[in-house]
Amino acid sequence: MYIEGVAISNLGIFQNLELLFSRDKINIIRGYNGCGKTTVLAVLYSILQEQEILQYKCEGKKAVIQLKICDKNNHFSIYKSYENGSARIMTDSFEAMKKLVSVDRDKIYLVSGEFFDHMNKLTGSMIQSVNQFLEEKGIENKHKIKAFKSEHKSYHMISGGEQAYYRLLFLLCSIEKDSVLLIDEPFAKLDYSTVNDVLNIMRTIDHVQFILTTGLRTIIAGEYNQIALEPEREPGKKYDYPIYDYKRVFYDKIRLPLTNKKEAVPGTDYKAIIKYELGKVIDEVEKRNVEFKEIKGNNPCNSIIDNGEIYINAFLNSRVSGVGVIKWGISDDGIVKGVRLSREDKDVINRNISERIGQMTPYVSTDSVQISFEGVAFEDEILQDIYVVEISVESVVSDLLFSTSKNDVYMKTDGGKRKLDSIEIQQELKRRMGLRY
Repeated sequence: MYIEGVAISNLGIFQNLELLFSRDKINIIRGYNGCGKTTVLAVLYSILQEQEILQYKCEGKKAVIQLKICDKNNHFSIYKSYENGSARIMTDSFEAMKKLVSVDRDKIYLVSGEFFDHMNKLTGSMIQSVNQFLEEKGIENKHKIKAFKSEHKSYHMISGGEQAYYRLLFLLCSIEKDSVLLIDEPFAKLDYSTVNDVLNIMRTIDHVQFILTTGLRTIIAGEYNQIALEPEREPGKKYDYPIYDYKRVFYDKIRLPLTNKKEAVPGTDYKAIIKYELGKVIDEVEKRNVEFKEIKGNNPCNSIIDNGEIYINAFLNSRVSGVGVIKWGISDDGIVKGVRLSREDKDVINRNISERIGQMTPYVSTDSVQISFEGVAFEDEILQDIYVVEISVESVVSDLLFSTSKNDVYMKTDGGKRKLDSIEIQQELKRRMGLRY
């Protein structure tokens, strides 16, 4: 099966959108943050699912989606309409309905490239599987991890960028034949050279249709079906945004082929994989959706819990594209300092942050936030009870503003976060609703 195209009308900012996709070329949807790239992927995925993944209030004109697909040389269209808060699936003939019933819905996958990194621990077996996959295809692995040849005693030192590269390739070599793989922002942590290397590898996989999204800053060279997404917005008009259960899709769909992948690879080295080394500068920089925090006080638990809630709230309110990440134990200049935490400390942090999230209004699912305690190495050993604490926050599209457990409202800025006063809250709400006054 593959997707030939989609037409969307009266769905949020998409008043009259039509996109055509290629079976033989990699499809890359490009656009600025907030232009609807992720929404397009959610639309493509949700229309083929029996459960309602995407919800849309549709206060006004009826929203209609037309999906053109080809399955076993049968070309047909599926229509989905949203009206008065309910959804309906249609076809233009009984024959098309029979074709739709025969479609293998389990062969279309939707993945968040950024969130994928935070949900799957890289293992030695995954690395070996990728290396073997590339060797069988006769592809030179320009970014082959050298850690397996290192003399580290108890771990493999692998940078965040290298880990992102291997996780992505492991996903590619795990997907079944004749599948459709929708990946939102797969290249967020890769440099220009690595992005194009990954795309060249994708081009050799002819049994999967790829539909990807990326921002305008990513430079892509080669013959691809690049689609510029530029929805026309009417000045001052308020648009309703569709809501989709992205997290459930990730858990239910993409975890299956990954967990079913054979783990036993001859010669696999099962040493721990570490990406942080004490006193070293990491290969990542602070930006709008990545924040470093150094712990200087004597009570790291309270600092992480109190500031964690504030930064989570700021990310939720700022509509940051993809995933926002706060990293405790790294200085502003990117040097790994680490945080000393006992097992009890980690339990306290997990429990209290979950409670704080539960007290935010409007409701925020705790599934939208992930906390991980990453090990730190020094002089060929993994340090005991020293971690970099990563809190990742999944983006939320909402016209409302979220408040903390203390009823405060924060916004993420390029330099950190800022607490909004009552006037600023009113101004921000008016801006989101398209009001001038």
